[in-house]
Amino acid sequence: MLQRLFVFFILCRPINVPTNFNRLVSRRCLCTTLTTYLTTILFLSGCGKSFKSEALTANGNVKVLLLSNKQVNSELEVEEANPFEFKVVELFNIYDLVSLSGKYARFYTNATNKENNLKGTQPIAQFFKSKKGYFVAKNNFSLELATLYYHTQNLALIDQKIGANQLNLLPRKIVIGTKISNSSFQENNAIYDGGMDAIIFLNYTESNLALPFNGGIFAHEYFHSMFYKAVQKGLESNPFFKENSDPSESKIDLNLAVPKFEKNKFIENSKMNPHTLKKDLSLELNDIKSLSKQSIKDYYILLLKGLNEGIADFWGWAYSQDKNFILHSISKVPSIRTLDLKAHELRIPELVTQNMILNEVMGTFADQEEKSAYINYFSYIIGTRFALFFKELVTVISKERKLSTDEASTIVMKSIFTYLTQLGEKLVKHDFNQSKVDLISSQDLIFEFSQVLKPTKLPECQLILDTFNSDTKNSKKLSCLIKNEIYALSAPQEESASEK
Repeated sequence: MLQRLFVFFILCRPINVPTNFNRLVSRRCLCTTLTTYLTTILFLSGCGKSFKSEALTANGNVKVLLLSNKQVNSELEVEEANPFEFKVVELFNIYDLVSLSGKYARFYTNATNKENNLKGTQPIAQFFKSKKGYFVAKNNFSLELATLYYHTQNLALIDQKIGANQLNLLPRKIVIGTKISNSSFQENNAIYDGGMDAIIFLNYTESNLALPFNGGIFAHEYFHSMFYKAVQKGLESNPFFKENSDPSESKIDLNLAVPKFEKNKFIENSKMNPHTLKKDLSLELNDIKSLSKQSIKDYYILLLKGLNEGIADFWGWAYSQDKNFILHSISKVPSIRTLDLKAHELRIPELVTQNMILNEVMGTFADQEEKSAYINYFSYIIGTRFALFFKELVTVISKERKLSTDEASTIVMKSIFTYLTQLGEKLVKHDFNQSKVDLISSQDLIFEFSQVLKPTKLPECQLILDTFNSDTKNSKKLSCLIKNEIYALSAPQEESASEK
């Protein structure tokens, strides 16, 4: 009995209740969840079977009690619902429950990386088996490993639905319990490393929901691997980015999960906030005919990093159905990351314009570190607008086609993956010349995506059109044209020609 109470104490640690936690999760709901878990363990303590005789030999499809996301209405405010609960789930294709290795994931602790060759020690998890046949973690670390395996298998199954399983090969590599040297990110973060093709969880010191339990954050990182392989690797191979790299800069970085907001006076004193986007900050750029090579490089890094972060946030929302999933674990995330149109005082998604991005990359910075911090932060402003668009598109498709949110999300996710593979192939060969007129804009990306999606209902096309037209200075005047029961954005002259 005392041993089980100790287990309960350990399990409470990642989600204990600080003084401000009532704004994240209802105290009553949280206490009920943990009390239920404690009651379960106490009830099972008399009928639990030994670790050696059961967990040591468990493999195949294994049932485990985990902390996971509830299926709640994504439009509910965080304060109104506890989005997490303990429930029994099935882990598929487990080779060894003790190390949580299986078809879908391989874990590394005390890991090392030499020339992208990842090595590490397999973890040791501990479970006991209930009378009903499912396993219960004996400690926090075991619960984290099992939860991460569960999220990995779910996202891998989504990969199969959308055709990305040939890109994201199994098992996925996950690093946990390892300190990273020579990095500004030492704790309270999760990172995808493209060279190792691994998702890394850093030490968590906050008193909210530990990162491994946050399915939305894991889905965010999981998507970064798709973007890296489909888009970023091609961009890095383009001669323009090889020939025009600033020696003081590192390689193209489009993958950081949560930027380092605090302790940066430049960011704190800057004009970057949601209201910035309601102003035209770059009227002086309208007469620019050509740009420096470095400005073009910075422009595309900012635009594509914004796209990467935006779709990653959308992936996190689509998986967790929680518009504030990051906030449960990272308390200092700014309001710009919430996926709620009303919170941004918007009626429809409005993308960040070409001039706004140029205004940021052509600013004056004290040094490269300051510039990188500024661009990194602004990419999340760009990204949130992309995420809002894709989330709203799911809502419209769900309503118009009478589909569930999951079904509509799968349609959008599949179209995103298909489009990203096309974008990556395009960027490998793209001529990044110095003409401002030829710069790819956020609106251009959405237009190209719409050609892959092929809307079947007018409101779907209208949402895309309204988002495209959110840049009032966009010279392209488009409308929704239907042909063979498929809507498309077309210029007026194209519409006239088709009618003939």
